[in-house]
Amino acid sequence: MNMKAYAYFKLSDAAANGYTIRWLKDVSVKRDKIICSLQRAFGADGVSLVSNRGYERVECIWMNQLAPELWRGKSDGLFIGGFQFYGVVPDITTPEGRNNATLIQEHEEQLRKYPTFPVWLCNELGVDVVPNMFDLKSVWTMHHSRDGFGILFEVCLLDGEVKGPVPAECQRIKHSEFVALTEE
Repeated sequence: MNMKAYAYFKLSDAAANGYTIRWLKDVSVKRDKIICSLQRAFGADGVSLVSNRGYERVECIWMNQLAPELWRGKSDGLFIGGFQFYGVVPDITTPEGRNNATLIQEHEEQLRKYPTFPVWLCNELGVDVVPNMFDLKSVWTMHHSRDGFGILFEVCLLDGEVKGPVPAECQRIKHSEFVALTEE
């Protein structure tokens, strides 16, 4: 049985606060505008995003009525406040559906410039979030402390050590400390 080993790090509170403020001010606002633009383009009530190796893609568009002709139903199981919402994706068998799919892809490309906080933070710190078979470095996975303010990392060890840079703002902690900070 091949078990993975991990190292654990805590970002200093001052650095965590500074990075969070920067992301909220510089990145989050732009992400929100892109997502709102996508919703407006389709008259949608919401958008579900899924992450794939650091990049996000639109899983479905949420509408408060059954899917119009240009859309295929993906889910009808979202209820909020007594209202039912339907998850839809473009019907690419029609020209209009393909146009909708293209518009979604354009928004996904814009979102790549403004990643989620964990991906953005790892990029800022210069650590890897995605394995790269041509440049073997440890992959860093961000976690929040249970109080929501602390930022911690679980780092996959390669040959028993962290491969790649360890940011100066990060202090190595024990697994027991990581568990105490992240679990109730």
